[in-house]
Amino acid sequence: MKSFFKLSLALPLSFLILAMLSSCSDPVAQKVNNLDQKIVELDQRIADLEARSIKAETESVDASTNSDSSANPSNQDQTADNSEIQANALTEYPFESCKSVSEYSTDDWFSKFKDAFALVYPAKSGDDYYPNFAKLTNSCYSSVGKVFLFLQPGAAMNAGFHLFKYDIASNKITEAYIQSAGLTTFASPSEFGRRNKELISMIGTAQKEACTESNTFSYNYIENILYLKESCNKCPDSDRQCKNF
Repeated sequence: MKSFFKLSLALPLSFLILAMLSSCSDPVAQKVNNLDQKIVELDQRIADLEARSIKAETESVDASTNSDSSANPSNQDQTADNSEIQANALTEYPFESCKSVSEYSTDDWFSKFKDAFALVYPAKSGDDYYPNFAKLTNSCYSSVGKVFLFLQPGAAMNAGFHLFKYDIASNKITEAYIQSAGLTTFASPSEFGRRNKELISMIGTAQKEACTESNTFSYNYIENILYLKESCNKCPDSDRQCKNF
């Protein structure tokens, strides 16, 4: 009887404890759920902020790029330089005509060419070997390469001889380098000959004392280098002597 009474008291007590534990755990679980929800909301806000930041940076870069391309003149210069590089990258080009320099005076580029020459080689009196616009003779023009080749014949052998290349697009004049195979005095060419790809043949003839010197040149108009290829000498009462280079 006493055992049964103790058991009957223990059962309601256990149910009471369980009920109390259950009532205590409900607020804790609720707090955990609320915290999880806040974490989710915080993650979403961070993601939104990152998305806005990326969009703002992209718009800023686009605006900067557009501003540079329209307002920065160096970009336009770079475009012009690229066009010049593309033109100079040609390995060869034809020449429509070869004639005296004065015969091109009516071409639209000629006035700029004349001004460019005067700027690089200002008039100098008393020097027969200095580049002189009035002494320029034979020349060749290419509309494809936008190039004008011209020369000044030597006053005495190669002394005073000058060969030039004028780039019409860039308005630049450069004098050709002469590879004379070590000769310091030689008969220089006075006109342009036939073209074979990037090479133009040229002949120079001059009297040296009682002998006649005749030289053959090859002018690479892409590299702007004049190469002496053969030098021949013919004197009275002797055979013609030639040397190849």
